[in-house]
Formats: sequence, structure tokens, C-alpha cells
Amino acid sequence: MARSASLMDFLRAIVADDAQAVSQLLASSPDLARVALAEGATRQGAADYWFEPIGHYVYKGDTALHVAAAAYRYEIVRKLIGSAADVRARNRRGAEPLHYAADGGPGSPSWDPQAQAKTVAVLQVLNDFPISRENIAALIHESVDAPGSLEAVKAAVEAMQSEPAIPLSELDGKLVFMSEKVSEIEDERSRINVSTNDVRRELNTLLNEKLFTFLRERTLAIFMPSQSSYLSAVN
Repeated sequence: MARSASLMDFLRAIVADDAQAVSQLLASSPDLARVALAEGATRQGAADYWFEPIGHYVYKGDTALHVAAAAYRYEIVRKLIGSAADVRARNRRGAEPLHYAADGGPGSPSWDPQAQAKTVAVLQVLNDFPISRENIAALIHESVDAPGSLEAVKAAVEAMQSEPAIPLSELDGKLVFMSEKVSEIEDERSRINVSTNDVRRELNTLLNEKLFTFLRERTLAIFMPSQSSYLSAVN
């Protein structure tokens, strides 16, 4: 409850576009950039999670980046991303920050088309940009004749991955910050050894089922059209 309360204070500062308060809170609690709400608006209780200035509810699973995106606070969006906020975080309804940034339009009391466009642009670029060691090194490369930073980036990533308090993992060559539960699931999945024979057997079973269904339907359609129509209606 205390964590959700402090996160709500952080969200209020974001909605108010209070850059000083946002910086101070983030400096004192860096994990506010990544933590998600443990509870939010429901049918039974929504008033406490309604932000009137931006006309938006927050839900379980929402992060500070969700709210910054909904409020079109693109400078705060950049600050949060720089503090390792997850641009692909999903709330209980499956919404990501980019979805919130796309909310609103002409007629909305808090609509700011320029701020919205900048917010969407920042999130869209990062949504499509694979965060790998090589790409990070390229981004921080100062000039053509400057020495490469790849080894330093690799060392920094390895240091973070060895720190239990930092949920940094790697999936398909991309670096991602993961919740404890997701990390546990990925760890369990990585321990499951699926052989080529297992994959082939499952594919053969699936193909046989689909092929049998197709041949049965075609046979009925040719030789027993009335029964075929009846079975299609039942299915």
C-alpha cells in the first residue's frame, strides 16, 4: 500500500507537469520509473484513480510512463525512459504507454496535438528500436573517430545483470527490464528442453487433425451435400 501511495504521488506530479517534483521524487526513489500500480480503477471503486486534468483513469498495472504518455508530457516521458522505464509495460487491460499517448483528440479538454505528436513519436521510435548492447553503444558513440564503447557497454550490462535488485534480462538478443514474476516464468521456460522429435511429433499431430477435418468436409460436400450443410450449421 505504501508503494502504491508513493507512486500515486509521483503520478500526480506528472499530471501537474511539475518537473521539479518529478525530478526530486525520481532521484529519491529511482524505481518509481519502473514500478506498476498494484491496484487501480474498478467498477466498485474508480474515483480515487481519476485524474481530472487529463480526463483519464489509471488501472492496475499502469506505470508512470503510462500516465506521462496519457498527459502528453513528452519531456517526462524521455526522463522516465532514461531511468529504465519499460515502454512495453502493459496494464491489466493490456494497454501500453503508446496506447495512452494515442488517446484524446479534437474536443477533448486536455488535448494538445503538438504535445501528443511528440509523445507518440518518442514512444513509437523506442517501441520499434531493439535495445541491444550494440545499439546502445552506437547511440552513445560521440563521433566517427571516437573510440568504440561496446566493451564498456557490455561490462555495464553484465554488472547490472549480476545485481539482484535490477531486473534486467535478455530475450531474443534484446535487453528488457522484467518483473520478478515474468523473470521466474522465463527462467522456468529456459529449463524446458524441447527436442526436435517433440516438435516434429506435435506438428504431425496438428497436420493430421487439420487434414482429416478438411478431407471429411470435402467428402461430405461432394457425396452428401445435405449432411455437410447440417454439420456446418451444428459446428
